[in-house]
Amino acid sequence: ITAQEHILMCSTTHIKNAHCIDKDNIPLLLYLEEAGRALLKKRRPGAEYRFGYHEPPMNSVEHLHLHCIVLPITSNYLNGVIYGYKLARTEQIVAKILSGEITPGVYPEKVKKVKDKAKDKAPKEKKLDAYIHLDDK
Repeated sequence: ITAQEHILMCSTTHIKNAHCIDKDNIPLLLYLEEAGRALLKKRRPGAEYRFGYHEPPMNSVEHLHLHCIVLPITSNYLNGVIYGYKLARTEQIVAKILSGEITPGVYPEKVKKVKDKAKDKAPKEKKLDAYIHLDDK
């Protein structure tokens, strides 16, 4: 991504994605953002930040991770779509959990079809339990 810095905050417990979480996971979501914000403030004080999760079917990694981004993102497409309106903020995910809109492990049929289609076309890769990605310039 074309930003000053892009960090992924991951839990050590495997959670498949943002639709596989429940009320018990809310403290984890809040902690990931708090820790990501603290890290970015140390590394890039005074900068503007963006935080968020990709929701199915937009997630490409099957391990819950929070994107912590130092703005600006220089690509209009990435800024506007992938790391813009397609990036769900922590408070949006929490609101969906509390309203019952997210039911852990239950995918709407449309999401399941998109995931299955993508899975058939995707190359087979080695899965990782967790990782951290720092993209420094």
